[in-house]
Amino acid sequence: MIVNKRIRTIIIGICLIAFVLPIYITLAASLLNQTYLPIIFKQAALTPTPQPPVLFPNGDFEQGPVIWTQYSSNGWDLIYQDLPAGVFPHDGTWAAWLGGDYAETSYIEQQIFVSSDLPYMSYWYWIAPSVGCVSGLGMALVNGGVVAIHNLCNATGGWVQSVINLSAYAGQSVLIQIRAECDANTNSDLFVDQVGFQASLNVANHPIEDITAIEVSTLKKDVLGK
Repeated sequence: MIVNKRIRTIIIGICLIAFVLPIYITLAASLLNQTYLPIIFKQAALTPTPQPPVLFPNGDFEQGPVIWTQYSSNGWDLIYQDLPAGVFPHDGTWAAWLGGDYAETSYIEQQIFVSSDLPYMSYWYWIAPSVGCVSGLGMALVNGGVVAIHNLCNATGGWVQSVINLSAYAGQSVLIQIRAECDANTNSDLFVDQVGFQASLNVANHPIEDITAIEVSTLKKDVLGK
């Protein structure tokens, strides 16, 4: 009886092995034949930081009223440290102040080379319109052709950046002019600072802290006493 039980146990074991072994062999073969790919983690795209403009000669006006040619139909100087209360240069202590008088045409200009590496002209401007303003233009011109227009009846509430593509002039020396025109009923102010070239069309309209924006224009004679 004991011998029969042992024989029966051995037979059952052999049967189980015969049943299970092919399954393990098939599974092992399947695992050996699989192709394993590396895990790749995708990094978030980095946003390039805009590089600051390369300024024109005296593009920040910190050298005072030099290099730029200035014109005012009412005889005003145009590059100042004395600005209306509530207006501060975008950087430093000097800025250009165009307009600011009735029947006034004023501009600053200089001849400069446009590089193919830095073909975008950039400048910061601040518009303070006159009360009841119905007309008045700010403009940027290249060789006498208008490349940007600003409505001097629309207050900017602070400094904003204008960027203009001058790629068509790359490799050339051009005359750059920034201009304001006020009629007999308009005395809007156009302040300009940080004129330069940059490599791309990126605009950085970041706010300037701790400035109380003026919303209406100030006559130059009220500030400068002329």
